This record gives sequence, structure tokens and C-alpha cells, in this order.
Amino acid sequence: MNSANTDALERSAQRLSIFLKGSSRILEFSTLTLMGTGIGATLCDFFVERLGQQRFDAWSERLAALPPDGPDKAQRVQALLADAADGPPTRNLMVAWYTGTWNALGPNDKTQVISSRAYQEALVWPLVGAHPGGAKQQGWDAWSRPPAPSPLR
Repeated sequence: MNSANTDALERSAQRLSIFLKGSSRILEFSTLTLMGTGIGATLCDFFVERLGQQRFDAWSERLAALPPDGPDKAQRVQALLADAADGPPTRNLMVAWYTGTWNALGPNDKTQVISSRAYQEALVWPLVGAHPGGAKQQGWDAWSRPPAPSPLR
């Protein structure tokens, strides 16, 4: 592996780390929980593709700079969501993690499922104690048992 490939891999790993940290700050799930879904890199790459690398880097740095908690956090998140440039991708970030889908940001964009894996591993399923339709079937007689408590947090 040459130096250029190593540098590209390091930048990609750093970009994913910042994306996960920012996602954690917005969603209030630990980065470990988000990594455990296995879709972090897919979502990160998708957002880079949709936003462009320069815009993505600035936006994800802004997310990662949010405080993990405290009195200032709610105001900063509200300001971020109200921002004309950063609000739409931030809302899409929440939708993407929870449902595995992307909502169109403009007339030249389209609403879509990011990937079948993103849909299957989305946070909504364990939170509601269900399985994604058409995937991860629960097995025979599952309907007769009450939902298990959410393993997330």
C-alpha cells in the first residue's frame, strides 16, 4: 500500500469518526451503539456523496462540536436545525439513522432507501421491539409474546 492510499484511508477513518461523533450528539445514542448497527460507514459515504465532501466536512464538524449535554446543548441543536444550510441535512441524518431512508433536499434529489442494510439495521426496529418488514423475521410464535425491552442506549 502506498502513501496516497494510506492517507486516503486515514482521512476516511477520521471522517467516519467525526460523523459518528456528530450523529451521537444529535441522536443521543453512544457512538458505540451507532457503530454496532454496522451502517455508520454506509450512511457517512452516502452523506458525502449527497452533500459533497467539502460541505459534508464542514457540516459534520459542526455536529461533532455540539456539547454532549448541558444547558447550552438544546439551544445549539435548535439553532442547527433552524439553519437554512445545515438544518435539512441534520434532519435527514436523524431520518437516516432511524429509518434508513433519505428525504429529497431539492427538486434534483429523490427520496429513497439508502440501502437494504440501512433499512434493516435502522434504530427504529429495536426501539419499538419489532423487526423490519421483509427482513429479520422473529420466528414462529413471536406474535404471541410481548415485545422485549429496547436493547439500545
